[in-house]
Amino acid sequence: MRQAKSPHDSIVPQFIADGLEDAANAGYDGVELGLSAFASAEVAEAVSNALKQHKLGIAALFYDVSTGADDESLRKIGSAATQAAKFGARLLNIITVADPATQAPHKKWRDDGSLDSVLRVMSVLAEEAERGGMNVCWHPHAENLSEDCTGLRRFLQQSAQTRVGVCLDLGWVLRAGSDPLRALRLCGDRLSLIHLRDFNQGVWCQALGEGLLDLEAIGQYLVEYEREVWTSVEFFIDRSSRVTRSLADNARASASELRSFRPWKLGRRDAERLATHAEREAARQAGHEEL
Repeated sequence: MRQAKSPHDSIVPQFIADGLEDAANAGYDGVELGLSAFASAEVAEAVSNALKQHKLGIAALFYDVSTGADDESLRKIGSAATQAAKFGARLLNIITVADPATQAPHKKWRDDGSLDSVLRVMSVLAEEAERGGMNVCWHPHAENLSEDCTGLRRFLQQSAQTRVGVCLDLGWVLRAGSDPLRALRLCGDRLSLIHLRDFNQGVWCQALGEGLLDLEAIGQYLVEYEREVWTSVEFFIDRSSRVTRSLADNARASASELRSFRPWKLGRRDAERLATHAEREAARQAGHEEL
């Protein structure tokens, strides 16, 4: 346990404190946190102060929700998310898991439940969360990303009248045998968040650049995309993954891999900033702006 640097540090769970420090040291702009990081006002304030200390934004808050949850439970989750909005969070990323009453526990992680149940869960959550300024997105897994993203396509069609977005995990797209770029285009303006992690030969890779993701093509798509969207690098592995580096080292390796491609080095927001600076420099050289 490291020595607390401020009265707030001792309140922040150690794994969150370490994660924020690793993200900042690797040069990331923000982090995606579990909703539990804002479970109480005291912890929420401490986490918020730690984010400010490391100059990190909140890409999203993630939360696992059973498709069998009743409406009252869902409203409580949505209400908890609106409390996090007071600290700068703007997106709740929902991972739906099967109702434990009808699904064997060992399949819980992989099963998104029936589409009708997912639509109900997302509709109730969105209604509650939006009252407090939060947007909501759904994180599908392999079952709904296989066969050219058939399940995701149905979800987008049947939820077209809602403001529910999509968190597209390109690692799961690869694992499902679908094409990441086609999946990105399928989401269109419903794309709220992207998860990046590499996958190859049936195994999750420990860092970006070690698998099949075409990071340059994905980055170029995002440069041309008409909306800004957070891209979250994920370090999920399983027993089949070959781990040779620490999480902090993999965070740095993934950041370095992304920066090696021009689209990632020059994202949409940075491109606009660079264009503005170029215009100012041209004006200065032409004598239209004081030195």
